[in-house]
Amino acid sequence: MLQAASRHLVHTHYSLPILCYSSYGPHEPPVRPEKFVHEPAKLIMSPNETGTSIPKSEPSYLKRLSPDQVNALYVRIVDHLTRGKRYRDPTYTAGRLAADLQTNTRYIAAAVSLSTGGNYSALVNGFRLRDACNMLASHKFRDMSIEEIGLLAGYASRQAFYLAFNRTYHCTPKTYRKQFEK
Repeated sequence: MLQAASRHLVHTHYSLPILCYSSYGPHEPPVRPEKFVHEPAKLIMSPNETGTSIPKSEPSYLKRLSPDQVNALYVRIVDHLTRGKRYRDPTYTAGRLAADLQTNTRYIAAAVSLSTGGNYSALVNGFRLRDACNMLASHKFRDMSIEEIGLLAGYASRQAFYLAFNRTYHCTPKTYRKQFEK
C-alpha cells in the first residue's frame, strides 16, 4: 500500500509541463524514483589542521532510518504539505512540520534528502512553483498581477518568487505567462 501511495505522488507532484527552455533543452522537474534504495553510509574525507584527510561518515541519524521508514515519512511529509496547501504559508517551517508529524527536523531533512536529493526548502519551492505555473497559465487568474500570484503561491516577496522561478525554469514569470496569452 505504501508503494502505491508513493507511485501516486510521483504522478501528481509535478504534473505541469514546463514550456521554458534553457540552453540544455527542456527543463523538467526531478521525479522521485518508484522505490528508494538506501545505500550504506559513504566514507567522506575531510582535511584536518595539518592538511591530511581524516575519514568522516554520514550523520548517525541517517543510519537509524530504514528505507521503509524513509519512504513512509516522505509520503507523510508530502501528504501533510499538500493537504490544506500548507506549503503556501511562508512561515510554515520544517520545525512546524516536524511538530505536526511528531518527529524531529533531522528526520524530516533526511527523508526529503534521501527521497528527492534536495532539501525541505526545495520541496516546498517545487510545490509553490507548480501552483504559480498553473495560475500563470490559467485564464482564471488573468486579472491578478504576477506579484499577487507569487504571494498567493506562498512566496514572502516578489524578489523571492522571481529568483526561484528564474532558477528553476530559466525564464521570468512574465515570459512564461505570455506563452498562454492568445
